Amino acid sequence: MSLTIELAKKSDIKDVFNLSNDFDVRANSFNIDKINWDDHVSWFENKIVSKDCVYFVVRNELKEFVGQIRFDKIAEEENSYIISISLHRSFRGKGLGVSLLQDCSSKLLNDFGASKIYAYIQENNKSSLKVFDKTGYKFIGKKICNNIKFFKFEYCRN
Repeated sequence: MSLTIELAKKSDIKDVFNLSNDFDVRANSFNIDKINWDDHVSWFENKIVSKDCVYFVVRNELKEFVGQIRFDKIAEEENSYIISISLHRSFRGKGLGVSLLQDCSSKLLNDFGASKIYAYIQENNKSSLKVFDKTGYKFIGKKICNNIKFFKFEYCRN
């Protein structure tokens, strides 16, 4: 399968909205509440123009939406970002996560000047834990948010 990774643009808004409200995506997020359209429009339009966000969308050779990888800059830590990644339901479990995570993380470090990337993954999200581990993200601790336990991972230049 041939995949294209591009910076998100306004025309991606509906695909990202639908993915963001997918049951499994919501269940594995910091905020598990469903997202309403008006809030999403404002949020998305701000993200795609923000200098503190690098937002990629992934499509296959048929131009089908595969998923999104977003990096949000951490204000308190220079050149560091938090990653959010999610794949459309029909593309999960096909081994795409490892290569997409590697490609986008490397792109952020090499092309956007990042020095560290952090990931927060719910302890019960076994498939994501495996993907981040295989990609070279290192476990560095735990965090509780909204009464949910997350494992914190770090990825940086070698």
